[in-house]
Amino acid sequence: KQWYQRRVREELKGFSERLSSYKSAGKLVTTEHPFWTSPSPYCDMQSVAPDLYDQLSKYDLVLFKGDLNYRKLVNDRTWSYDTRFGTALEGFSPTKVCALRTVKSDSIVGCDKERVEKILSEDRDSMFCGSYALISTNF
Repeated sequence: KQWYQRRVREELKGFSERLSSYKSAGKLVTTEHPFWTSPSPYCDMQSVAPDLYDQLSKYDLVLFKGDLNYRKLVNDRTWSYDTRFGTALEGFSPTKVCALRTVKSDSIVGCDKERVEKILSEDRDSMFCGSYALISTNF
C-alpha cells in the first residue's frame, strides 16, 4: 500500500509539473470571466458572453472540470442517459470540449443506458456521491 501511495504522489507531482510547464509555455490557459459564476447554461454563452465564446473558439480544446460545470454544459436537464454529449451541449461548440466530473447529480449523458439503470437499481445513492466519474467529449 505504501509503495502505491508513493507512486501515486510521484505521478501527481509529475503531472503537476507538466501542467505548470504547459501554462508557462502558453499551451495551457486559464480564463477569468463573470460568466463562469453566472447561472446561465453554457448553451447561452454565445449570446450572453460573446467575448468569452470568441476567446474559447481560438483554442484547440477546452477542458471543464466538476459536476457544476458539467451540469451547466448539459443545461442541468434530465436527459436520457444514452443522449450524445454533443447533443446535450445544445449548440455550445466554440471548439472541442472535454468535461471531467464525478457524478453527483442525475444529469448524465453519453452512457450506456442499461448500465446506468443497473447501477441505480443496485445502489441509487452510490451514483450521486462521487463514486462514479465521467469523461465526456464532443469529438
